This record gives sequence, C-alpha cells and structure tokens, in this order.
Amino acid sequence: MIAIPPRWAVQCSAALLLAGCATMEPPSVTLSSLRVQPSTVFEQRFLTTLRIQNPNTFDLDVEGLSFDLQVNDQPFAKGVGKGNVVVPAYGTGVVQTEAITTLMGFVRQFQALARSDGPRLSYRLTGKLKVRDRMFSIPFEMRGDDLLQLGRPKDRRDE
Repeated sequence: MIAIPPRWAVQCSAALLLAGCATMEPPSVTLSSLRVQPSTVFEQRFLTTLRIQNPNTFDLDVEGLSFDLQVNDQPFAKGVGKGNVVVPAYGTGVVQTEAITTLMGFVRQFQALARSDGPRLSYRLTGKLKVRDRMFSIPFEMRGDDLLQLGRPKDRRDE
C-alpha cells in the first residue's frame, strides 16, 4: 500500500475543487415582469418573474435566490424565492418570487417621478443565485432603462 502525505492530498483536493468552480460560466438573470399584488398601506408586494439563462454545457438545478431592486438609484424592493427549477444546458428557465417594498420606498419613487421630466424609471437588479451541488452562491446584476416598459410589446415604429 502506498502512503500519500496528507499535505499532498489536501493540495490535490483544493486544486480539483478550484478547477471544478472555474469551468462554470455564470448564468444571466433578468427581470422579466413585475406585477402589483394585494398590499397594505405599509407594505407593497410585487410578483416578480426572473428569467435565468444558462450558458453552460450542463443543467443548473436552482434551489433559490435573493435579490435587491433599485429604481432610479434608490433602494426599492427586496425579494427571495425558492427556485425548484432546472435550467437546461444552453437553455432558459423562469422563477417567480415575491418582492416587498415599504411605504417609504414607494413614496420615495413617487417623489422622484414628480421631480423628473417624465415617467422614466431606470432599475438595477442585484442578487445571488443558489445552485444545488455548488458550494457558493452565484452573484448576478442586471440594469434596465425603463421599468415602466418592462413586459410591454415594442411598438414597431420605435425600431
């Protein structure tokens, strides 16, 4: 029987672990829709649909995700959700989650709209995606120009 020095075994294990992590391309996560849900005066709820695109040669088994949504560079809503979706290799999948904003976040956005030239709402979505069999969560970030146009079909005259 050959004795393997413990230090060598640890170094090889670490190298294999890093090699496995390095071969995964990060998925793209985009905000597909945002719909108002029944809410209260102090808390507004939104149903969000997030689209995940997998650029890898293997499926991604999404366990869950968490995210922050900023509108016009101001914090607006936070969301979490269980994924329970398998995004196929070179494919897409969707996860629906609930996002919650407070009364102050909502008021802040209406004040910003009143001060602006028009109802244009830039947004930034940041978060973490938890994939089964991966030690670390995968961070994501996405920006958009107009939250009010999200999910609306484009007018052919605009192209």
